[in-house]
Amino acid sequence: MSEKQPYALGIDIGTTSVKVSVLDIVSHETVCSTSLKSAAETVSDVGHLGFEQDPNKILQALSECISKIPAGAKKQVVGIGVTGQMHGIMLWKGEEVTEATDLDTKVITSPLYTWMDQRCSPEFLATLPAPSSHLHLATGHGCATLFWLTRHKREVITDQGYNCSGSVMDYVVARLCGLKKPITSVQVAASMGYFDTVQSSWNTDILSENGFPTNLLAEVVPAGEVAGQLQHRWLDIQPHIPVYAALGDVQCAFLSILQEPDDAVLNLSTSIQMGYVVKGDNSLRSDWLKEKPCTLDYFPYFGDDYLALSAGLNGGNVLQHFTSMLQRWLSEFGFALSEADLWVKLNDMALKSESCSLSITPTLYGERHLPSLKASITGITSSNTSLGEVYRGLCDSIIDNLHTLMSTQFLTELGRVKRILASGSVITNNPIVRSRLEHVYKAIPILYGQAGDSAIGAAKIVKH
Repeated sequence: MSEKQPYALGIDIGTTSVKVSVLDIVSHETVCSTSLKSAAETVSDVGHLGFEQDPNKILQALSECISKIPAGAKKQVVGIGVTGQMHGIMLWKGEEVTEATDLDTKVITSPLYTWMDQRCSPEFLATLPAPSSHLHLATGHGCATLFWLTRHKREVITDQGYNCSGSVMDYVVARLCGLKKPITSVQVAASMGYFDTVQSSWNTDILSENGFPTNLLAEVVPAGEVAGQLQHRWLDIQPHIPVYAALGDVQCAFLSILQEPDDAVLNLSTSIQMGYVVKGDNSLRSDWLKEKPCTLDYFPYFGDDYLALSAGLNGGNVLQHFTSMLQRWLSEFGFALSEADLWVKLNDMALKSESCSLSITPTLYGERHLPSLKASITGITSSNTSLGEVYRGLCDSIIDNLHTLMSTQFLTELGRVKRILASGSVITNNPIVRSRLEHVYKAIPILYGQAGDSAIGAAKIVKH
């Protein structure tokens, strides 16, 4: 009897859903994938400024996804990679994690304060010390959120005796491995703020001098390093296999899709990102402080490489908000229309509207380089307010806003990008967005069908 092929399990804990994929390490083929909406949003005590989720619901969705993987495939898993939504932060007690026997064991935690959280106003951010890092600090970044909690709701930290913090992926890794102290990768640490990627260290001196609880910060290791071993048998997955330190979802999506060194990748799902990989040599580091688009940042990739990335906060979440608004309006009139039917109807009406004379700014959630940005509509007349035209204008505006983050001119003058690999659920499901993308970036070839998959990218770490 031939020996069974080794499999890698990739876990992607997204903003709205959890996805798991199993990768054949030898053939590089995807064995199976499954996903489930986490429905983890909770009401924030700071109202509309807060964006919080229940970590227990996320773990429940993860367990359900794992249970759907065939038992035979789970028994062949030899390593686990974890990725997911960056920037966000949550709190827990390390001793409770070490005592938990599986993910179903209830552990008291804080809410997950996600990357979409808006409680750190520009005025509040201005009161924080400047980071020793080439990366900017913004609302939704974990360390900024912790600063806010320390100053405005310190009881959230102290009353439960929390002694650990990290992204929700760091929490999952800690739970799987029974870690008393969280371990994360440079990718996730850099997304939190106050992390020096060159020295690979937190700005502990700056933080501690300003009353920040540095004892809560995770230990940081290079991307692709093992954080620990699976502590217990997990739904037919064998114990004692390596679990890798959590990785950024954008980096994993890029890893799963990149084909050539001169490719740029566009990912448009809940939010939107476009970027390309550059070598992390000394010349790059000296350029960090030189003139460049204020929307471009260099994030740790793998090895010594960096991801030159423009990451927007407004993508599919804006379209989702629009459809939710329509559903609420319909229900107030006593009508009911499913979300799936609404998407089909909107796309059909928008395709019949050949153009849109409305000028829409879709920055419903601001942008990191300018948090005060608001959404707006101008150019309204008595003849351009059909639902199809408004929706088409909104779809177009998502790509137009992307172009302000990373323009065609910048990419062509750069000389290193020869084509764009486009991926993400909005790209896949929305023909209006694809049409606008081709119009705005017509100077650069665009390749579709590149199913960027962060879960597969996380699984590839096990292979490497």
